Amino acid sequence: MCSFKKFEYVEMYSSAICNLNCSYCYIPKVSELKDVNKRIVEDICNGTYIERIKTIAPDLKGLAFWGAEPTITLPEIIEHLDEFLIAFPKLDHFSFSTNLIKDPTVIYEFLKALPDDRKFSAGFQISIDGHKPITDANRGEGTTKKISDNIRLLAFMMNDLKDKNVSVRFPTKITWTMDNVRFFYENLEELDESYNFFSKMQDDLDRINTNKNVKYLINC
Repeated sequence: MCSFKKFEYVEMYSSAICNLNCSYCYIPKVSELKDVNKRIVEDICNGTYIERIKTIAPDLKGLAFWGAEPTITLPEIIEHLDEFLIAFPKLDHFSFSTNLIKDPTVIYEFLKALPDDRKFSAGFQISIDGHKPITDANRGEGTTKKISDNIRLLAFMMNDLKDKNVSVRFPTKITWTMDNVRFFYENLEELDESYNFFSKMQDDLDRINTNKNVKYLINC
């Protein structure tokens, strides 16, 4: 007889809509996804979401939120965070990937809401593809500045969480299209510009950061 494997780390679909329309995104921005997102929110609020996790991970230790843009439904997760932690007493790690277009306060509020009587870790990946000719081309005009401003703003916020029993890593992730590769091939000096963009971001965050439990990993 085949037994069903129980997992300790799971990734759950938590958002069906996005606040961007990136050129390389494979998810169609159709209206039906708004209905899907509404059902996800309903499941989070009525407990179905937690019960679904229990069927595959009753001893859950790590939970990753996946979807078009997880920060869109993060307020509902925060509202019911106590229910997650009661249902899964071993849960101590959270992760997701974000475009960081939404006000980063929601990430701060999520971490702030974690109880102090348990030790937690978190990894929140930030998607940004490079300096303005790359990120704006992929994600829309003004997105390079918006994401750059938000990650620095978030770093200031994280300094207020020095006393929280949580360690957090913020890596970045780039995605290049063939058009991006052609752009660099035809303008080799732009590779230096992109490298310097990320390097300056890392330097700025290192200066801003006073929370020893937080690490920024800006990948050049």
